Amino acid sequence: MSMQSVLKSHFQFEIKSETNAQADVYVLGSLAATVRKNQYGKIIEQTALERQKKKWIQTDKRVINYSGLDTVNWILQNKTISKGQHHGLLDESLYGWFRDQAGTVLTQINAQGLDSARFLFHDCSAEVVRAVVIGLELSAYNFLNTYTDRKTTPLKIYFQFSGKNKINKNLISSYQNEAFSVQIARHLVNLPPNDLTPDGFEKIILKDLKFPKTMKIAVWDHKKLAQENMNLH
Repeated sequence: MSMQSVLKSHFQFEIKSETNAQADVYVLGSLAATVRKNQYGKIIEQTALERQKKKWIQTDKRVINYSGLDTVNWILQNKTISKGQHHGLLDESLYGWFRDQAGTVLTQINAQGLDSARFLFHDCSAEVVRAVVIGLELSAYNFLNTYTDRKTTPLKIYFQFSGKNKINKNLISSYQNEAFSVQIARHLVNLPPNDLTPDGFEKIILKDLKFPKTMKIAVWDHKKLAQENMNLH
């Protein structure tokens, strides 16, 4: 089992305008309630069925999901969070909330058998986009599929951005790399001990993960461990 299977994205990310996606996910990132309200109202007016509009306009939910005129739709909304609970330790995390919501949306997209989705980011900071990308990648992880390197068809994800923040392919790739680092840790924890032996772990670190040549890695064998008084057998 090569760790390269852990480092493969489950998606085909593209930054482009796309009109044929089977799902639309609207991410409203503005901290201004009036801006979000106006954006939300326009989305409902343009995409919801007539019988749905009154219900969704009146709701105060931050996350809604409905089958609209052309596609299945999700709307995720940012909000201003009051700070200061227990010195900030219990404050809601912007990153954590959008990461988890993106993962939930992906589960629902897969459950409905959709093969493409369009994420439309309105006034979103780089932190929100980062959270969504990482949330998607983390939610797509499946141990057995990864372990057996099962061939799956990547979900097509189209990103569209409106607002001042500029997000490019390099940023998307850097967010994916963050997700991959978490996936590696998760996968190593999940591997059974007959697979993740000391020799196997050494192979993963030295060969599979392909660290830069400038990185120095020292492997301590039994002799070195004994010298350091770490002989545990």
